[in-house]
Amino acid sequence: MPPMRRDVTELAGRRHDVLVIGAGIAGAALARELALRGLAVALIDRDDFGAATSASSLRILHGGLRYLQSLDLTRTRASAREQAVWARIAPHLVRPLACCVPTTRTGRLRRGKLAAAFSLYDALTARLRPPVLPRPRLCSLRELHAQAGGLEARVPLTGGAIWHELLCPRPERLILALVRDAAGLGAVVCNYAEATALYLRGGRVAGAVVRDCIADGSFVVRARVVVDATGPWAGRLLHPVSRPLLVAWNLVLDGPSPPGGAVGWPAGLIECVRLVRRLLFLVPAAEGPILGTFYAPTRLDAPPTPQPAHVAAALQALRCATVRPAAGPLEPRAVQIGLLPADPRRPWQPAQRAAVVDYASAGGPPGLYSLATEKLTTARLAAERLARRVAARLGQTRTVSGAERPVFGGDLDDPDALACTLQGRADPAIGPHIARWVRSYGTAARELLDAGPEAAVPLAPDSAVTRIEVAHAVRSEMAVTLADVAFRRTELAAGPSLPARALEAASVVMAGLLGWSERRRRAEVALVRAQWQARRGRSGSPAPGLPIAY
Repeated sequence: MPPMRRDVTELAGRRHDVLVIGAGIAGAALARELALRGLAVALIDRDDFGAATSASSLRILHGGLRYLQSLDLTRTRASAREQAVWARIAPHLVRPLACCVPTTRTGRLRRGKLAAAFSLYDALTARLRPPVLPRPRLCSLRELHAQAGGLEARVPLTGGAIWHELLCPRPERLILALVRDAAGLGAVVCNYAEATALYLRGGRVAGAVVRDCIADGSFVVRARVVVDATGPWAGRLLHPVSRPLLVAWNLVLDGPSPPGGAVGWPAGLIECVRLVRRLLFLVPAAEGPILGTFYAPTRLDAPPTPQPAHVAAALQALRCATVRPAAGPLEPRAVQIGLLPADPRRPWQPAQRAAVVDYASAGGPPGLYSLATEKLTTARLAAERLARRVAARLGQTRTVSGAERPVFGGDLDDPDALACTLQGRADPAIGPHIARWVRSYGTAARELLDAGPEAAVPLAPDSAVTRIEVAHAVRSEMAVTLADVAFRRTELAAGPSLPARALEAASVVMAGLLGWSERRRRAEVALVRAQWQARRGRSGSPAPGLPIAY
């Protein structure tokens, strides 16, 4: 598959069938589904691909067990089916994650109630779930403590419950795989291209006015249909957004992750952050265990941060919970933040279903749709449904589904087996990097092997990331800034500390490829460091010691 090239002349130089605005998980999946149907697609984003809410999720692809609480069997089955789709089309980017919760004698987590829920869930989803995930089961108190690393409880515990979800350690790589697949199918994709206004002809939407955020010029992208997939910002090009919104955040904590996977426990009551009848989860991650998710109402014109009182209340609830990790870290290292549409009837909760608006049906101009979805798991399904609708409107009735096609790099059965095969054929100097490359690029890891052992030398002793990964991000994955490489293309900034020497070396590689001046190179390094410091609470944080990560 050819590399992605950023070329705004392709956007402006042709008339597209569909222009998709917003390249988060929903927009990326939609562009891919539309391109699969043979439509001429353009995909743009005012930032980098997957740089906003989609990259700040809790990283779990849920199988729908949570929806049994409200007896929403349809959503349970749909989630389990989509979980299996991701395991099939992106096996290198997901892996099984054991989740455990304590069981009690009374309340929502009593042992008999969870046993019944597991039986119902197994009956509903046994043929839908990924084959790699074991069946849910109850466990002893000893096994629960081993999984969780110990628990403190103010109520008697009777044991635990264990089930498995899919963990997507790097959702930004999943989004990029969707974008690259769409590009391989003929879509014109472009980051740092902001839609500033709708382009109208004869009373209908015929495209959008787009600003090139790199060259700072504007042009018109013509399209028969425009889909606004910007999530909480959807519809802003037509009128001010007035829908209820939530700021959602996860806390990245200091300390080790639970030894057995993810741990959940009752959150208790928080007055200003609604967590009644919800579970908090502590999820393992490279940068430190992630705790979430918390929600609070907000407005689009408000700063996209939780209020200090909300964060303080969340931490207090964690400390005072009736059940919590025994040695679990309580001090946050960073905050991951995103904006989500709220449920209109319950503004303290995220919207429970994907929202699709046909503005012609709502009194607006024809040719404009919007798509907003809150769930990483079912975003592809929502995109497929809208793609069928738009394709039918444009006279394209091809019956295809992205659920049957691997994402870019996903055409493999076993990532570990591929890594072993490639290691046996590769130069010994490259061998140590191959397993990590396969988990990031899948079968596209072969593209990196062709560069030779010289390019596989780590950037610096403080990081495992190599020169060829940086060069590959620029040449094939449309990386434009050093932040693109550090935060979204490679694992350069994925750990608990920012490797200063490797960052400098990466900037030198990019400067050589993109023709940066020394002044521009230093500015790029300074920008990444500033973003890193903001995430660590040294500037722009919502509260002391609580940094921001968008």
